[in-house]
Amino acid sequence: MAYEYVKRYYNVPAEPGTRVTLNEPGCKAKDGVIVRKSCYDSHVHVRFDGTKFDVPCHPQGLIYHPRVPGPPQPPRTNEHAVA
Repeated sequence: MAYEYVKRYYNVPAEPGTRVTLNEPGCKAKDGVIVRKSCYDSHVHVRFDGTKFDVPCHPQGLIYHPRVPGPPQPPRTNEHAVA
């Protein structure tokens, strides 16, 4: 599992795919999403909206937004089937 140390030590829901907002003093608030597990044991990698690269962020400098499931997917049909 990703970010086990961060979740346990900082008591935050750090999981890849979770939406976050940067909330550091002196920084403009930025929205992004947590990506892969990082090589930094005490940081999480966040790709901020509109950027191509992810950045290591301290877990306590982020606001974690609850994961919302997407709308249900319609059943798949085989439109190309020959009757």
